[in-house]
Amino acid sequence: MSRLTATDFKWLATEVAQIINPSEIKSFAAIVKVHSKNSRFDQQRFIDACADTLQAKQYDEGLSPELYSEKH
Repeated sequence: MSRLTATDFKWLATEVAQIINPSEIKSFAAIVKVHSKNSRFDQQRFIDACADTLQAKQYDEGLSPELYSEKH
């Protein structure tokens, strides 16, 4: 596998994270880190991006609108 770029990480955090069980995000981030071959990979930043995606998905589905009550 070649070195992953910021674009690859963004795609993983926004598209792939949506289909992963929320309790598995930390494991997913650890796997991405191992296989990314990118020394600049920030695992916590990636986890945060995945969490943002999952929260947005929940909001879109009407599951947790209270998460966004202060953003409007």
